[in-house]
Amino acid sequence: QTLSASVDPAKSVEFVARAAQLASAGLTDMSTTVKVTTAAMDAFGIAAEQSGHINDVLFTIVQRGKTEFGPLAASIANVFPLAKNLNMTFEETAATTTTLTRVFPSASEAVTGFRSVLSGIIQNMGNFRAAGIDVQEVMSTRGFTGLMEELGRVTGGSAEVLRAKFIPDIEGANAALALMGPQ
Repeated sequence: QTLSASVDPAKSVEFVARAAQLASAGLTDMSTTVKVTTAAMDAFGIAAEQSGHINDVLFTIVQRGKTEFGPLAASIANVFPLAKNLNMTFEETAATTTTLTRVFPSASEAVTGFRSVLSGIIQNMGNFRAAGIDVQEVMSTRGFTGLMEELGRVTGGSAEVLRAKFIPDIEGANAALALMGPQ
């Protein structure tokens, strides 16, 4: 499975050893850990040599969030392409997911909300610009947290304004409201 996931055969033994450590710590199977690790590698352009770091970050979500590894691994890769599209780092994506797992009742719902936030941002860039928020500028200087702070500022924390102009989806609006508040 590691070879079909673009892991260099010369590095596959080390990669598999790291995946086994994560599978053991996360109380899950190797297939699950390989899939989520390689999904992160592919989405964020991370080299196989960094798979240990990826695994550490993923396990930190479980430690600091409110989820188990299996459900997290089954859903988190769904947010990777949108996060990368907005120039989020893997670590920033993981930190946001951690926050949302503490708010939503399941990893799947947290990731669905996160995806909806990112999708709303991408689809409503014009509304962000009209409100005085240059998404790319804020993301490059202050990151996703800074963008959520700006969104909180222009909406005044109002769910109605948030849904009308920026993130129309209810799951996304709920996630954005959670991310705009104190963490």
